[in-house]
Amino acid sequence: YAFAGSGLTSVALPSSVEFVGKGAFEGCAQLSSVDISGARTDSISDFLFKSCDSLKSVRLPVGVTSIGDGAFENTPIQSIDFNGAPIVSIGENAFMSTRLSKAELPSSVRKIGAGAFSRIPSLSSAVIPAITEMGRGAFEGCSVLSSVTIADGATVIGEDAFAWRPDGLNTAKSPLKNVTIPDSVQTIGAGAFYNCSSLKEVNLKGVQTIGAAAFYASGITGVDTSAASI
Repeated sequence: YAFAGSGLTSVALPSSVEFVGKGAFEGCAQLSSVDISGARTDSISDFLFKSCDSLKSVRLPVGVTSIGDGAFENTPIQSIDFNGAPIVSIGENAFMSTRLSKAELPSSVRKIGAGAFSRIPSLSSAVIPAITEMGRGAFEGCSVLSSVTIADGATVIGEDAFAWRPDGLNTAKSPLKNVTIPDSVQTIGAGAFYNCSSLKEVNLKGVQTIGAAAFYASGITGVDTSAASI
């Protein structure tokens, strides 16, 4: 938390920097310009830029392999340049309540933490690589998310992954209409597509296990579940 809550307006990290600690810039409300692409760090620490109210874009260092829990949570970030970084893991709530319009994740990603891209009101599409682990509610509550593509090689869709649970003031329907599920997916977690009433078709040919209420109140009208264990 080295500079947490300070009046910083810009940050530029040189190539000599190999590590930045947890929450180093958390709550820096005026921080709008960030250039960390030159740093030699291999990780974005937990809560690094959480609640930086003016931060709208970031370019990551080329060597980053992990993005920590809550790293960009509750910031108005609109875009992120992964800069070809071989990212393997994205932590819990890493981009929760940001302003991303799309999530095109690097093909190297294998783990998406719980709530990583949840409650993003501007997120309209997501491209998910061949993941082997997805935490609960990874994309839950994204009010304009209409299209999701999951790459071949992915094995799991986590619990409440795309669940839609509007509160008493918001009764809008889930906009999720198009989901590409490859035959490699073996497990769909409980509540994964809960209340996704606009979703009409899904491919479950490779699925072996479907959790409780995975498609509860969805708009599914027909599906091949011949290989599934429900």
